[in-house]
Amino acid sequence: MNKRVTIMDVAKLAGVNYSTVSLALRGDERIRKSTRDRVAEAASELDYTPNRLARSLSGGSSKVIGVMFTEMSHFFAKPLEALQSTFEKEGYTLSVHFSSWNRQRERNELIHFCENRVDGLIWAPTEWNGEAFIETNELLQRYKTPYVLLGLVEDDCPVVCNQVGGLIEEPIRLAVSYLKSLGHQHIGVATATRLPGHVGGMHRLRLQVIRKVFADYNLTLKESDILETSDHDHGGLEIALRIRENRGSRPTAILAAHDTLARGVAKSLLALGVKIPEDICLIGLDVVQRELDNGTTLASVSLEGEEATRRAARILMNIIGKPAGKSQAQKVIVAPQLILGTSCVPCS
Repeated sequence: MNKRVTIMDVAKLAGVNYSTVSLALRGDERIRKSTRDRVAEAASELDYTPNRLARSLSGGSSKVIGVMFTEMSHFFAKPLEALQSTFEKEGYTLSVHFSSWNRQRERNELIHFCENRVDGLIWAPTEWNGEAFIETNELLQRYKTPYVLLGLVEDDCPVVCNQVGGLIEEPIRLAVSYLKSLGHQHIGVATATRLPGHVGGMHRLRLQVIRKVFADYNLTLKESDILETSDHDHGGLEIALRIRENRGSRPTAILAAHDTLARGVAKSLLALGVKIPEDICLIGLDVVQRELDNGTTLASVSLEGEEATRRAARILMNIIGKPAGKSQAQKVIVAPQLILGTSCVPCS
């Protein structure tokens, strides 16, 4: 096996010391151009690749940004593209890991990032309160690794850090307000509250907020109109069957707690002969994919994950390289956006 070429080999061939090689390859103008050229020629001849980890250990930059998301899903596709586009322009590469909603895996991977001296972190946590979350934040602060949370820390949580996200009530309020503006008073809810784990917890929390928003708008949410399932991705058929069976008393519109579920409900309704929007209107949350099987576009409320990640990236770029605690932690609230579609029409 061929020996890996090191910075010492380049220094020997170029007739300089290794620190000069490091500075010359970074284009440092303190090194004479003739020397920079000689070092570049030596590095090219030896096919030398700089060791970024070694550079970071000696106090330099690794030029790597760690990204920790909860899952490999459609929801994170656009945010990940936004991060890659933003950081590539600044000469950074991304190292992306997914926790799969596992707190221990999340903690281990974050430690791995810090020990490998990434320049900064973008982190979408598995939870937003509790002892484990607080301890992980304290751990990152001890490592002095700059990081920005994607999402907002709960009000009663003592963690102080940079965070970018949306308020959970606002997208739901926007969706309900839109349906009411179209004349809908009898609105049902499709939700996967029977799903276990963190995703089910997200649906249960959203249902709790939906109840509050309905009350704020003087809308009655009947228990019979809360259409629950235990399958976030494929639970549409179970809900669609209930809607078809209640032909005479079904809602005029359905608010789905997530676009994935909304698409499943729409596909099943159309297969059962229930037309959208002629027989029932449908709106979702999160904007995963808007076009339905009959060519109708799904009305939705975007949580603006792509915009949130762009803002998080800008904050991170501004704090990288600065002493910890020298800049005040920022809390940026991103407003949701209503995405109009043909799946919602005025109530007749």
